[in-house]
Amino acid sequence: NWDNASSTIRREAVRSFKEVVRRVPTLHEATMKWLDQYQSGRLTLVVDTQDLGKQLGKVQRGFRQLAIALILVGMVVGSAVIAISPNPTTWTWIPELTMAIFAFAMLLSGIWVIGLMTGYFKRE
Repeated sequence: NWDNASSTIRREAVRSFKEVVRRVPTLHEATMKWLDQYQSGRLTLVVDTQDLGKQLGKVQRGFRQLAIALILVGMVVGSAVIAISPNPTTWTWIPELTMAIFAFAMLLSGIWVIGLMTGYFKRE
């Protein structure tokens, strides 16, 4: 049973490959066609950039989200490192500041995750 399926797949792949080779013009034919178009003043080049803007927008959104994530991670880690460091006696306000920064970073992270999730579910 597997041998029959394997031979059928192989046979169809060879047939498809032969058809592609038959349809693709040779380099000589393509070059002559382009030269004929050029000499007649009708050489056209079509570049479809319709979806390029959408793709660039997706990349920009991804980089923006990555930057936000890195900033929030930096805030959380930085405040945690400062919070566990030995407290100098002259700066007694450091623990409160680190807790405020940590709380602010966690709040922003929560808002950001909720925004991402609502956007994710709206697309589905």
